[in-house]
Amino acid sequence: MCDLAGAEVNELVAALRRRLLAGTDHADTTGEDAAAGLIAIKSVVDLLAAESNELARVIQRTGAWRADGSKSEAARLSRLLQIDHRTATDEMKIARVLPTELPVLASAFRAGAVSRAHVCAVLSVGRSNRIRAAKLPEFDEALTALAKLVTAGQMRQQMAKWSDAADPAPAIKEDQAAWDERYLRLTQFGAGVSIEGYLPVAEAMQVQAVLNSMVTKLRRANSPSHQATINEGDCERSEFLPTHSAQDQADALVAMAQQLATTGDMPRCGSVRPVVAVTVPLERIEDMNAHGVAVAAVSNGPGEAVIGHQTLQRLMCDSTIYRIVLGPSGEVLDLGREARTISKAQRRALNFRDRGCVAEGCNMPIPWCEGHHLVEWEYGGETDLGNLALLCSRHHHQLHANDYTMTRAPDGRPTIYIAMNRKKHNAAA
Repeated sequence: MCDLAGAEVNELVAALRRRLLAGTDHADTTGEDAAAGLIAIKSVVDLLAAESNELARVIQRTGAWRADGSKSEAARLSRLLQIDHRTATDEMKIARVLPTELPVLASAFRAGAVSRAHVCAVLSVGRSNRIRAAKLPEFDEALTALAKLVTAGQMRQQMAKWSDAADPAPAIKEDQAAWDERYLRLTQFGAGVSIEGYLPVAEAMQVQAVLNSMVTKLRRANSPSHQATINEGDCERSEFLPTHSAQDQADALVAMAQQLATTGDMPRCGSVRPVVAVTVPLERIEDMNAHGVAVAAVSNGPGEAVIGHQTLQRLMCDSTIYRIVLGPSGEVLDLGREARTISKAQRRALNFRDRGCVAEGCNMPIPWCEGHHLVEWEYGGETDLGNLALLCSRHHHQLHANDYTMTRAPDGRPTIYIAMNRKKHNAAA
């Protein structure tokens, strides 16, 4: 990095800021130009991070942090940059430790060859105790060379291996600490639920293995071109497996729960298997435009959320409906008899006719499918075989949000073609 006076740095940053705030019209920018631009910006960001750390080192060296009565360098930096104290502490650790203990890594950082995230990965793990910190400088050159070749996430993984080799004793305490800190939390945000959690590595890998298997099953069912080359029982890795998107993992988690709830040996609560119960006013069932709130809740513990119009339509396609009359204070006055929108006999007939999801190109098997009213119940759709079809959860969601066309085979089995770019405006259409 070139040596610049403070005034020169301010001038360069101000010029760059003015240029960025002026905006750029990317209407004619090609994909290749955009990729090149991202690489260039990343290199500048890494250089700016290094320059920022150099300035933090000046504050540290000169004791300027004491000028406003700050209790520490990190406290001063936190207020100055409006960053959290942990980030400020990490920044000051880099400024204090890197040049003296890891000069090769420090030089690569200043040159923009490695990012701040790589440096943090090395220091946070490599200096987590005295034994590791004492051995870390011996690996300065090797770790710097590695940091230039891998991502920051991969660097953290490699540092974990290094730390276990350098000082294996703390791993026992770390394993127990990870077990003690395990948690899972579901929180409603808008029309969805955020799932947040932390698991020890071994337990998390068990979950990941099942998720990977479920993602593979879902992809196979939705990719007919792979059926000839990938057998149902084949668990070997292939080009079909490596990239799991966040949505793939979410679909797999839901599919795991659905399969376990319908076919697994789940503990019962009050002699009732675990279900999701939706409470909705009768007027809302008969007319989706009527007033009234639909609330979904689990049957075996805490968990409740308001659901929207489209979700209510989808759930009503294949569910059990009870008539419950409530008094003004919410007390139950009358409990009507159970009535299924799709009877067991109809479901057996659907299974025999449709043999799985009827969306074009989908091979999802029967146990993973839900019954769907082609013309929704609230718009006069009958619960008879001619108005029913089996759909997997993914295509059931898509069908309730988009228009579609349909053909029928001579045996009555429909094939549904979902128009993903045409949103449904009239559910009765």
